[in-house]
This record gives sequence, structure tokens and C-alpha cells, in this order.
Amino acid sequence: MSRLSLPLALVLGLSTLSGCKLKDALDGGPQTSYCEALCDWAAECAAADRGIDAEAAKAECLAATEAVSAGCADATKGELDAASSAALTECTDAIAEKQAAGECDGFTGLEAEVQASVAPVDCGTQDNYDETYTAAQDSVVEDGAELCERVTDTFCGKLDACIQERSGEFDYDAIGVSPYDTCVGALDGRVQECATNGDYDRDVANPQREAALECMSRFDEVTCDELFSGNLPAICAGAFVDPTDYAGSLLDIAEQYAL
Repeated sequence: MSRLSLPLALVLGLSTLSGCKLKDALDGGPQTSYCEALCDWAAECAAADRGIDAEAAKAECLAATEAVSAGCADATKGELDAASSAALTECTDAIAEKQAAGECDGFTGLEAEVQASVAPVDCGTQDNYDETYTAAQDSVVEDGAELCERVTDTFCGKLDACIQERSGEFDYDAIGVSPYDTCVGALDGRVQECATNGDYDRDVANPQREAALECMSRFDEVTCDELFSGNLPAICAGAFVDPTDYAGSLLDIAEQYAL
């Protein structure tokens, strides 16, 4: 079939493509699927935000999205017709642009931002596009229990670094355990209570979760002086039911190392 004999809408769509993309759209070869593009984006955002394994996150995301969109498998197998292939290319290009621009609020933002986020307009042609986008989000967005652990891990890591900075080299054999391990052990009960009570469960009406996410996103602003003051930094206070009690626990741990 010549180009001139193709339907006008398809010709117009294909005219925006070039090189290999045009060839793939016409010959029906394997393509990056909507699911793959979404999961590359989602996993990269989550890994950058909280240091998780991007490959593991992508694998989990693919399992979730491919269960929703049958069209993803058709794309990777090269089973799309030319019109569908061209539409997919427009979608994956749109995703790549957002990924390159570092747009991650739909995967790592506050809960209101996650829920307000939608798939790129150019992906509206894809099979179950909206449900697939939501599945990608749900696969990488931190649940309440995970956030409970990350908050404590982050505070304990900072406390360890601050103790070492102020104490210099100290005898771990004499003390028996690192500041980080002491901190994590001492706060383990609080982590479990946080998870059990749903303190950080996903809900736009849960200000404690939003405060915890804000605290984590700005934690590089927290100073050693603030940790050793017996009070939580203002940017993190809202993450705790009793911030004074939590801050006191951190100070008690620090004092074990003779600060």
C-alpha cells in the first residue's frame, strides 16, 4: 500500500514521526509499551525520591500495569496495527518528555498531588489508560507502614552521623553497638505502633502523612543542633502525635554516647 492510499488521519499521525519510529509504526515491530514507559518513569521517580531499587520497582510496576492493560503485551510482541503503533509512539514520547523534565509529583508527591495526577493526554488512546496509570502509581507510592520505617530510618541515620561528627572516633567495641543500630532498636516499638495505628496511611485527609512526606522531602535542612535540642525540627513536628516525646527519645539515645 502506498502512503497516499493510507487513511488521511493515519497519514497525519505518521507525519509527526521520523526515522526508526516511523518504520516501527508501519511495520508493526516490537515497541516500548505504555506499561513499560509508565514503569520506567514511575520507578525512576521513586528511586530518586527514597533510594529504592529501581529495577525491582519497575518489575513490580510492570506486573501491576500489564494485569490491567492487554495492549501492553500486544506492543511488546509487535502485534499492533500501524495506526495503533503510531498512537502508542505519541503516548510514549509524551511520557519520556515528562520523565526528562523530572515531573514526579504523580508518584512521589503529597497524596493530594498523587490523586490529582493523570496520564498524559496523548495516552488517552491506550487500553485502559487511566486504570493503567493508577496501577503504576499504586505500585510505587509508599504505603503507610513503609513511610513509618523510612521516617525512623532517616532520623536514625542523621543521628548516627551527628554523633560521629561531634564525638569523633569512638570505641564501638566498648559501646557495643553503633548509634544507628541503638536508635533503630530503641524506636522499633514506635515504628510498629505507627504502622498499626495507620498514622501515615494514604488519605488526602491525613495531615500526619502529609507532614511526614514534607519532613522527608526537606530533611537535608535538619541540623545536628536541632536533633540534640530535645525538640523536633519544625518541618517534622507535624509527623508525630507527640513530637516532644519522639525528640526526647532521640536525645536519650544521643546521650548514651556521652554528647
